[in-house]
Amino acid sequence: MKNKHLVILFLFVLLTGLISRYSPWFKSDNIQSYLVKAEKNEIRRISILNRELPELLLEADDRNWYATQDDIVVGFPDSLAAPLLDAISSMKAVRILDENSTDTTGLVPGGYIEVTAEVSSRRKEHFRIGNETMAGGKPGTFVQILPHGGIYLVEGHLRQKFNVDCQHFRSRDTGIPDEIVAVRITRTGVDTVSTPVMAIARQTSDTLPGLGEWLGVVRSLNNLPYANPSETGPYDIEDGADYRIELTGKTPEQNVRLDFYGIRYTKSDDQSVQIVLARRCLLHSSANEYNYFFIENQETVRRIISGPGIRVR
Repeated sequence: MKNKHLVILFLFVLLTGLISRYSPWFKSDNIQSYLVKAEKNEIRRISILNRELPELLLEADDRNWYATQDDIVVGFPDSLAAPLLDAISSMKAVRILDENSTDTTGLVPGGYIEVTAEVSSRRKEHFRIGNETMAGGKPGTFVQILPHGGIYLVEGHLRQKFNVDCQHFRSRDTGIPDEIVAVRITRTGVDTVSTPVMAIARQTSDTLPGLGEWLGVVRSLNNLPYANPSETGPYDIEDGADYRIELTGKTPEQNVRLDFYGIRYTKSDDQSVQIVLARRCLLHSSANEYNYFFIENQETVRRIISGPGIRVR
């Protein structure tokens, strides 16, 4: 009989422990528990619903990540996905809250960000992110785990990491190297001009005069407005660039190709070249392969397209 009582006591303690570990209804002042059971390299798809914004879908293939929102698709490197993957896989609860706390935590309709993470096994982790707060002098965020609805205070400020849209994953950098050792310019149907390292280093007038000033204009091609995929059709991208600049850096990894579209050339009898520009020219950089940009300042385009030491009108 004594052994029977010991077995019952053991089962009772075991059951109580399981309930305290896994049940959202068991309340504890302080805990240390990871809420999402997924390694960051297992997460291949993330859906983010943020108030009135269209759904943001992040998906990975064997090479890259892609962000899709409102018919816009943007490819981006793993480094931009890393903060979200880290936040999901390392989400650690420090306190379980009462279910009636939704009004103060921001976990009410229109107040939370809803996230669904799909891992390689097709298993989904579903949670809502509420308000950020400070607890005991440390940053925290209120999180609700679905489907059971448990509410937790989680370490760190998470909301700002997930308060993103498709544009967040688009880089405006054209990747022009800091030190350029050679330049090659191709104007389709007109000519090709190359200049070696010595012309750039000396900035002399015997080979391509005005090279330094011209490179300064080329370096200004950052932070341009994006061209969405639906806007690139009229530029005949598949037919090749109208104008190409190949910049050679100190290492092969620094080499960059800049392709320009929306340019038409006419050669005159005196061998000068007349340039006709589209209202907005299109730019693509090999260092930012997923994005196209509009250059709306025609004077900038004309200065770049003319090239150093080439007479143009």
